[in-house]
Amino acid sequence: MTKSPVSGYSLIMKRDALLGNNVRDWRKKRGLTQQKLADSTNITRQTIIMIEKQRLNPSILLALAFSQALDVPVDELFYLQEPPIPAKSTPDKREQDSQMPFNFAPDQSPRPEEDHNYAPGKAIWDFGSSD
Repeated sequence: MTKSPVSGYSLIMKRDALLGNNVRDWRKKRGLTQQKLADSTNITRQTIIMIEKQRLNPSILLALAFSQALDVPVDELFYLQEPPIPAKSTPDKREQDSQMPFNFAPDQSPRPEEDHNYAPGKAIWDFGSSD
C-alpha cells in the first residue's frame, strides 16, 4: 500500500476514516457568505451547509473548486481525522441476562466429582416412598 506524503496516511482511505474541513473558517476569513461561495462553485447553498457541518464529503473536483474560490491550498481546507474510539461500556444486568440462553441459570451446585452423594442414574428428587 502506498503511503501519502501528508501525515503518513494511506492513499486508500479506510471506510471509517473521517474527512474534516476548515471551509467555514476560510469562507468567513475571505468575507464570503455561503450563497456567494455556492455561486462561485456552481453548487447550492444547502450543499455548502452540509459540507461545512461535515455531513457531506465533497468530490475531488469540488474540493479543488473550493480551493480556487477561497484561494487556499486543498490540504488547508480538508484533512483526514482519525475516527473516534468508541468508549468501552459494560452491559448492565438486564443486557447480560438477555444475552443468556432462554432457560439458562448459572449452575451453583457442586460438580459430580466433588459431590460424594452423586451417582449416575440416582434420582435428584426424593419425595419419599408412595406406600
